[in-house]
Amino acid sequence: MKTPFLFLSAIIFSVLLCEASKSPDPVLDINGKILRTNTKYYIVPLHDLVGGGLDLALSRPRGDTCPQSVVQDKVNKSGLAVQFYPVNSKKGVIRESTDLNIAFPDAHAKCLKSNIWTIEGDVSWYDDTQYITAGGQIGNPGEQTLVNWFKIVKTPNAYKLRFCPDVCSSCDFVCQDVSVEDLQGKKLLVLSNPPLEIAFREA
Repeated sequence: MKTPFLFLSAIIFSVLLCEASKSPDPVLDINGKILRTNTKYYIVPLHDLVGGGLDLALSRPRGDTCPQSVVQDKVNKSGLAVQFYPVNSKKGVIRESTDLNIAFPDAHAKCLKSNIWTIEGDVSWYDDTQYITAGGQIGNPGEQTLVNWFKIVKTPNAYKLRFCPDVCSSCDFVCQDVSVEDLQGKKLLVLSNPPLEIAFREA
């Protein structure tokens, strides 16, 4: 009499296990194609009126020349191409809400230590301004690389970038969206609200 019950329980357990192990949805570009690790993309704003694509700028709030800030270009609609390096690169698919590194593979500057995005500022406080700059590193997930990890998160209309890493469960940080701050004539990428809604176009 117990056999049917055990059989049904096994089926339910298998279904639940399958749902739990289901991968997040892939990120899609403006043509509906899946984003992949070996491809370059332009990150463009959802609305043309808010500016162009993303680039690097030497202008810093304190007058420094390095590291370079990630900025939204006011004129160039495409900006610099980026490439994504997910924490788990299995099958080379970029998936929503998954930790990844972002690079400007074609960026060249004499002071540029690396073209990997990172965060400058204390990520454990809301009231500290956290700027997104170049100078990070790829991989090695953990406490030492915490500020190098971002996520692509689905919004009702498109996508946004978010800092909320899963690579270090014991680390102290505040989850925040990537936004834009106007400062000294530059539109600097920072951790703040409202998020900059974006789309992706293959380079």
